[in-house]
Amino acid sequence: MDGKTPRIRKSTVDGRTSRACDSCSLSHKRCDGRDPCWQCSTTGHICSYNRRQARPHPTY
Repeated sequence: MDGKTPRIRKSTVDGRTSRACDSCSLSHKRCDGRDPCWQCSTTGHICSYNRRQARPHPTY
C-alpha cells in the first residue's frame, strides 16, 4: 500500500464489516471498516484493529 489509499475491511452481504475497530467495538458503535473509520475520524479517536477476536466457545 502507498499509505494514501484507505484500507477497507471486507464487508458482508448486509453491508457490515467483518470486524469493527477497537474504539467502535468498545463503545458498541457501528464501524465502516475503513482505516480510519468514520466514527474515529469524526470523534478524533485513534482507529486501530489490534484487539484479538473472541474465540468461539467449544460445542459439546
